[in-house]
Amino acid sequence: MTGEFPAGYRSSRAAFLHASREIGMRVESFEHPLTGSDGAQVCTDVASAGRADASRVLFIVCGTHGVEGLCGAGMQLGVMRGRLLQRNLPLRFVFVHALNPHGFLDLRRTNEDNVDLNRNFIDHTARPASNAAYAEVHPMLVPDDWGGAAHAEADVQLARFIEQRGGAALQAAISAGQYDFPDGLFYGGRAPAWSNLLWRRLLREYAGQARSIAVVDFHSGLGERGACEVISGAAAGSSEIELARRWFGDDIVFPGSTSTAPAAVGFMGTSIAETLPQARSALVVAEIGTVAFERIFAVLRADNWFHARGQRGSRLWQETKAAMEEAFVGRDRQWQQAVLAHADAICRRAVAGLLDTPD
Repeated sequence: MTGEFPAGYRSSRAAFLHASREIGMRVESFEHPLTGSDGAQVCTDVASAGRADASRVLFIVCGTHGVEGLCGAGMQLGVMRGRLLQRNLPLRFVFVHALNPHGFLDLRRTNEDNVDLNRNFIDHTARPASNAAYAEVHPMLVPDDWGGAAHAEADVQLARFIEQRGGAALQAAISAGQYDFPDGLFYGGRAPAWSNLLWRRLLREYAGQARSIAVVDFHSGLGERGACEVISGAAAGSSEIELARRWFGDDIVFPGSTSTAPAAVGFMGTSIAETLPQARSALVVAEIGTVAFERIFAVLRADNWFHARGQRGSRLWQETKAAMEEAFVGRDRQWQQAVLAHADAICRRAVAGLLDTPD
């Protein structure tokens, strides 16, 4: 089934809609108010199966970080066409394709406003704390030119930073999330993004009646190539952590400690308890390894620069887009087979955990 992995948002959406209707799932499309960079409409599409009043609901999400939908959409199709949905189970399946459709279309991690959706789930009525470490490195990440003297000097400064403090310190400074530099990396935004609001709407509409809600959010990039980290999206100290262990296994990991993912604020995992506090819930990120972090950092930095200050459609811009694809999805058969196996296994864990939880 290695042909499941799409070439881009348009072909992915077509494959998702075809597969869901072929299986007999109910499909609902949510049009983004802004047209895509290609001039056409973009949507988040939702396919569901099972009783609308089910007390147990499993959400399977892709494209939270847009470009990562290249991997996540393939994982979704693998699950949809597998045997899991063929069983008559007392739960509801909800597949969310391209939660961040503009990012998927443009092969960006961020959305139409350069917002990292997985740093956007904060209380926007309060002023978020400044990330002083990011503020220090921001001029190095977004120099005045690309390929010129400013870029060269920024590279020297970054190398010095890593030499003095280590690569982990740079990763933590960048990845923790920041709210002061709209043209920067891992920017969390200053208001709830369209995709944030839509996700909360989907929770209410598809699981408002549920007693137990599990969410598997497919991501790619970090970790050993072809491996899968199951990362808890629960807030530190919350009751969701123990539930996540029961549903997904003791091998789940946690950002900033046992995971390759750093500690950060604004994760989507907090949204379920905030939106549906009456339900038991747990969200995990299934993170599929692709290439070394250094390569991911380099291409994210370049992609951010070209969208902030570069010329769209230039040769270097096109090369950067090709590098973004390479960084977030594998095109070889061995990698894709391993990824499909991970998708099936983690969704089976989620189903077993939900079914073992009494109403």
